[in-house]
Amino acid sequence: MKARFQRPLEFILIFLSITTSSFSFADQLFLSTDPVPYFENGYQVRGGGDIGKFRFSTFSSKSDRPIYTKAPGNEVDATSKATGAEVIYIGKTTEGSYWGIIYEKVRWIYKDKATGARVTRDGDLVGGKFGYRYFIGKYFFMDASMQYTINAESSRDLTLAGRQYEISSTYVFPFFEIGIGI
Repeated sequence: MKARFQRPLEFILIFLSITTSSFSFADQLFLSTDPVPYFENGYQVRGGGDIGKFRFSTFSSKSDRPIYTKAPGNEVDATSKATGAEVIYIGKTTEGSYWGIIYEKVRWIYKDKATGARVTRDGDLVGGKFGYRYFIGKYFFMDASMQYTINAESSRDLTLAGRQYEISSTYVFPFFEIGIGI
């Protein structure tokens, strides 16, 4: 069974329906993407709005063996699919430094390269994020950030094709996003 909101098109439609209904009170709406996951047979798309001193956003992503994470082993392919939400403190303007909290619902798919055996695991990640947003002109921006999350699941061991692997309890992800704000 597919997890809800795992495809970018579904995410964009949900984002548009939420943001168009809230356009009157949002200071700025935005849609952005990180190009790095495209090199890992994936995607990452994020959308949201700035309201007062806070930024609220939702996102969807997919990546084959995400970089900057502890992989279960060289003989295992790992794919992650995630949806989540963030609440970010931005201060007085939409441009500049920020920090906040993040929640992700993740589905990991592990596949043994030799046997083809597969295991699917669902998890919850919670953590923090900090970064800097810089505008180029009136509408376009670049956003560099670092995200640190903790795997909130109690079981971090993975048995695949008769072998035991330890799954990382923490994840550190750098992001470099490009986007548009209206």
